[in-house]
Amino acid sequence: MGLLAPLYAIAALAIAGPILFHLIRRQPQGRVLFSSLMFLRSSPPRLTRKSRLDNLLLLLLRVLALVMIALAFSRPYWRQKDLVSQTAPARTVALLIDTSGSMQRSDVWQAAIQVAGRVLDGLTAEDQVALYTIDSRLNTVVPLGQFLQSESSTKQGDSLGLVKQALKELKPTWNAGKLASGLIGVAEQLSVRSLGAESSAISNAQIVLISDFHMESGIEELQGYAWPDSIPVDLRIVGSKSPGNAQATLMQADESGIAASADRKVRIENNSQSTKEALSLLWVDDKGKAQGPQTSIQVPAGQVRVVTLPPQPEGSHQVRLEGDDWSGDNELFVPRGESVTQRILYCGTQPKQAEEDLSYFLSQAPLSNAMFRREVINVKAEELQLQAVQENVVAVVIEPNVETYKQAEFLRSVALVGTSVIVVLTEQSGDGPEAAKFLESLWTEREAVPNQTQVSISEAERKQHAMIASVDYRNAVFGALADPRFNDFSKIRIWKHRKVEWPGSIATTDTPSRANATEENKDPTNGASQASLQVLARLDDGAAWLIRQQAGKGNIWLLTSGWQTTESSFALSSKFIPVMMNLVDPNPRQLGFTRVVDVGQAVEVEDQPPFKIIDQSGSELDSRAIDEATGKITFEKPGLYSVRGSKWSQQLAVQLPISESRLTPMDSSVLQQFGLATEKLQTDQEIADRLRQMKIEELEQQQKIWKWILVAGLAILLVETFVAGWAAKNM
Repeated sequence: MGLLAPLYAIAALAIAGPILFHLIRRQPQGRVLFSSLMFLRSSPPRLTRKSRLDNLLLLLLRVLALVMIALAFSRPYWRQKDLVSQTAPARTVALLIDTSGSMQRSDVWQAAIQVAGRVLDGLTAEDQVALYTIDSRLNTVVPLGQFLQSESSTKQGDSLGLVKQALKELKPTWNAGKLASGLIGVAEQLSVRSLGAESSAISNAQIVLISDFHMESGIEELQGYAWPDSIPVDLRIVGSKSPGNAQATLMQADESGIAASADRKVRIENNSQSTKEALSLLWVDDKGKAQGPQTSIQVPAGQVRVVTLPPQPEGSHQVRLEGDDWSGDNELFVPRGESVTQRILYCGTQPKQAEEDLSYFLSQAPLSNAMFRREVINVKAEELQLQAVQENVVAVVIEPNVETYKQAEFLRSVALVGTSVIVVLTEQSGDGPEAAKFLESLWTEREAVPNQTQVSISEAERKQHAMIASVDYRNAVFGALADPRFNDFSKIRIWKHRKVEWPGSIATTDTPSRANATEENKDPTNGASQASLQVLARLDDGAAWLIRQQAGKGNIWLLTSGWQTTESSFALSSKFIPVMMNLVDPNPRQLGFTRVVDVGQAVEVEDQPPFKIIDQSGSELDSRAIDEATGKITFEKPGLYSVRGSKWSQQLAVQLPISESRLTPMDSSVLQQFGLATEKLQTDQEIADRLRQMKIEELEQQQKIWKWILVAGLAILLVETFVAGWAAKNM
């Protein structure tokens, strides 16, 4: 026999009460004082035979009644043999381990492996176990339903043993963490396998997530996901003994990602759990040796400081932060600020007076940036074909005249390979059939027939001035000027311009009016044929001012008025530089604007493979870093790398994602706020004990022995009442 609630059996100790009451002899309540006894000393009564237990039957009945009531509340049951053989049913456990950059802390990773080992120790070989890792993407280490070939047949392999073996070889990465994508990916795999599954192990599934679970672990995506209630999550949080951390970020970076070498500033943020405030910054070389002076700074916990770095020593491309708890994110890599020289060719008339010269204003405009140093080169018409095919030519500016009318076909071929061709119609260009033939040959792949061209050019009627009436801000040329603070073109005066008309055989995408322009951040040429013309800006008399045609990898631009002061005030306005920058290079090469990237971030390179990737030590990286299909490059570790093609070379600084340096722990209740069902994973022994307890409760409910014991106890109380009454009458 067993007891379902054995603690109630302690109530049987109440039998001591009746025994004590039987031993206590009642003293007389009243006292009468006699004068003859007032001088005598009182003495306690001596024990006599009357002080011993009497009426043993009454005492026995009372004790037995208490024992029976206590036994009834203990809910006894008769044991069965099948209680001993209770085992936990097979189940599916998906072990998801965070391997993002923040897990690089040695004590955190060791704790994660230990927690994973304890989870696996609580499972049996009958359980189906899968192992996944999550950093910036979900990685399958041991998939669900792993099969092994035995000598006789194909059977379910020992997935538990496979996971234990794989766990020994697991290492954290330097990528950013996105826990939400990992949880969603594993949950969807479990949900798909549970559909129509005959095994109860699949339907009895649970996810165990092991992570440091800091504030930027990437769980925001869970907010819009309907989590399946049948898949609970057991979150095991592992922390560091020293949770404090300071992070350094390079500031004063332009759009290319390179900080100005003369005034590099570093932002230092010390988290609220840090116990160290005295930090220092210094330049180091490729071997980690300090170079130059050290900059000391005090950053209290939870605060931010910005400091200016000393000048960069020769041969140093790393800035090191020292003094905080974790050194894994203390290296800042600074790429060499070498600019690439690009040439802009100008071919046209060169008047004696500067105010009539297009190239004068073009050469005076600051069209260079930190990545590209651009220079304007004047070339003659006979030198144009030789100069335009050079590799460093980014744009060709043409002021058509009798010497360049015959080069339309060549200019189109230049645009097809990616060079911008900018045609500027000025008063010197003329408005005769030769100029019209030049434009038609430039816009189409067929050669225009003399005296039969369908394109017409005419000088606009002279008036005081024309103004720019409509601009297509959806196009990249004017996209940077779309803000209401910068989109005022009313101050630009057009003194002279040409009216260009073309036939319907050349498809046209006209610009919307300023009032009707949409807010979409896209190019209106999407979906249009490459032969179509897009009018990006019009004047108030309806004439087109800026026309664009996409030709292969490049663009052909047409301005119907010059920017010299004799024709317009465009070169003197604040709009001239940003518009010309975009005309020269409307689609800057992606690699040139990603010189500082994060680990795991794909860098797109326009040049076709093959290329080589060389690290700081001079070793060539595995070719798997290059996606041959897309030409994108990803880096798995912070450092300074050189990407080398057949005719070009680019240096990239790869940093640890800033999210992996912000290590403030997050409350686990956040998962419940996102709708996740959280439940602790029980070991097989705990499940077996729980099943045994459920079986005991079921047996006790079926047998209900307590009812008969309680009836017997009440019957004994009735007998005790009768005996006590009889004894009282006969005393």
